[in-house]
Amino acid sequence: MSKRVRKYVRLRDKLAATLAMLLPQAARDDLRAAKVPAKKVIDLFHFDHNILHAFGGSDKWWNLTPMIVRPHLEKSRKDTSIVAKAKRISKTHQDFRRRLLSGARKLEKTYRKRPMPGGRNSNIKITMRHGPVDRRTGTPLGRR
Repeated sequence: MSKRVRKYVRLRDKLAATLAMLLPQAARDDLRAAKVPAKKVIDLFHFDHNILHAFGGSDKWWNLTPMIVRPHLEKSRKDTSIVAKAKRISKTHQDFRRRLLSGARKLEKTYRKRPMPGGRNSNIKITMRHGPVDRRTGTPLGRR
């Protein structure tokens, strides 16, 4: 009896065997008993970026985690909202920095339509000794 020549083990088969180890034992045994093709096993998984791609995460193996499809879709939905919020905040911050650094318009204080009584912009000054005083003339207005 002659020895069988060993075939090359395809990378797809190696990947399917490795990913199958992440499945529960019963599911893995069922797939093996049914002799499911490697492509079907691989299709049970998606690869998730640990550091999100939008934030500069690499597509290298060390930044990828295989996940079963359904949990990955749920996580991706949350990741998408995180990226969108980060972009909104970044855009707002960039607009603020651009306005601040341009020097074209200084940041103005916003004042009320009517000045606060006794405040810096009102005609009344409140002193400790005399109580309310008219700022323009300095005459006491009488205690209230």
